[in-house]
Amino acid sequence: MTLIEASIVAVKALAYASGIVAAGQLFCLWLIHEIPADEELVMRSRGAGIALLALVLAWALIGLEAVFLAGGQWQAFVDPALWGFVLDGPNALAMAGKSAGLMLVMIAGLPGRTAAVAGLAGAVLFCAAFTMTGHVAALSNDWFQVLLLTHLLCLGFWLGVFPPLYRLSGTQPQVAGAIGEVFGRRAMVAVGLLVITGAATLTRILGNPLAATTTPYGQLFALKLGIFVLVMAAAAVNKRRLTPALQRGESKAGRRMQRSLLIEGALIGAVLVVTSAFTTLTGPA
Repeated sequence: MTLIEASIVAVKALAYASGIVAAGQLFCLWLIHEIPADEELVMRSRGAGIALLALVLAWALIGLEAVFLAGGQWQAFVDPALWGFVLDGPNALAMAGKSAGLMLVMIAGLPGRTAAVAGLAGAVLFCAAFTMTGHVAALSNDWFQVLLLTHLLCLGFWLGVFPPLYRLSGTQPQVAGAIGEVFGRRAMVAVGLLVITGAATLTRILGNPLAATTTPYGQLFALKLGIFVLVMAAAAVNKRRLTPALQRGESKAGRRMQRSLLIEGALIGAVLVVTSAFTTLTGPA
């Protein structure tokens, strides 16, 4: 892997993570009513900052792709002609959707219900923009684009609870336990949809997933699935052991939950890095 390819993978993974977390926090605010009002304000304000970071990274990624097309010539980072080439066709529409979505997510940091509704719409738009390009879009099948959108919405809901749950585990552990309990019930549906949509899309892209493990794309996808199994194991520990401990008010439960969330977050980060790698370096064929 060259320096520019490594840079693209890293920036893409960070852009994925920050954008999905920013969007996901808004999903959580609409679906988990046990979040305290003061924490809701923190989520909206910090979510706006995370969305801004995602927006900057998304545009930086365009510049890096221009550098890649120029054979690693870094002056191409600001070359308008190469930017136009990168943003040709559906890429321009997808980038517009991501940018508009993230700007609406930033609006959610303002007070008022109108800002909150606009932010939620932006979060959905940001996720929908990913269906416009890439391997799923190449299938030319609206059904699989719906599957990918569902996959991203569920992933956003899952990741969006991490920041408030981590903070509240340290300051209001029993409140964190109540949120973890509600999230756990609703996440069962979200995670189930996440697995089903991911498996259906994988089968459609690769055909025979077992046979596809002989290709670089299939091997990276297999690595992603292996890490995801570890994520599920960490999530199960959170739901079955740590959330009840928080609700009982056990003295060290908050710190244990924070540590577990860091581990789970690191594993999900690894999943996003692998996803960025196989969407950048290889293809289903």
